Amino acid sequence: MRSGKYNKLYLLAKKQRGYFTAQQAIKCGYPRNYHSNYCHKGIWKNEGRGLFRFPDCDSFDQEDRYVYYFLWSRNRNEEPQAVVSHQSASYYHGLCAECPDRLYLTVPLSFQHKIPDEVICHYEDLSKEDVEEHTGFNVTTNEKTRKDVGMSSLAERQYEGEGGGSGRWLSGFHDEVAAAPVS
Repeated sequence: MRSGKYNKLYLLAKKQRGYFTAQQAIKCGYPRNYHSNYCHKGIWKNEGRGLFRFPDCDSFDQEDRYVYYFLWSRNRNEEPQAVVSHQSASYYHGLCAECPDRLYLTVPLSFQHKIPDEVICHYEDLSKEDVEEHTGFNVTTNEKTRKDVGMSSLAERQYEGEGGGSGRWLSGFHDEVAAAPVS
């Protein structure tokens, strides 16, 4: 039978796709000096930078990736800083059919973490009105996403993804979007 602290941490982690931070484990009653022991015994998986995961939550879909980087981006006060944005948010909101190869995030201007190769960061202090909170991660609103990727009504008409297309921009799209006002 599992202990109360295990159940508390596991329930918290389940809301975050199996991920939890070292600080969250400490708050649930697991002293920091035992964390490597739990990993060595296979009870937890060390995912890097003070992030852990329960092994039975070992799927990895797009939302897992969002949660991982949401927790990865936390500041010294343990507050996550990253918001899924731009092309990644466009995919999340169903505005395009293809998932981008790299993850697009918006982080505050003060953000100082080393950025992994698979991540493209945009630096902006977002207002609360531009952010939707989801279980385990945040994403820019549909409206903010459209502004970020320059999806004017002209751009939306020129996107092949509508009507079952491949989800790729038509050639010449970027020049026309740059000249078109965002609606």
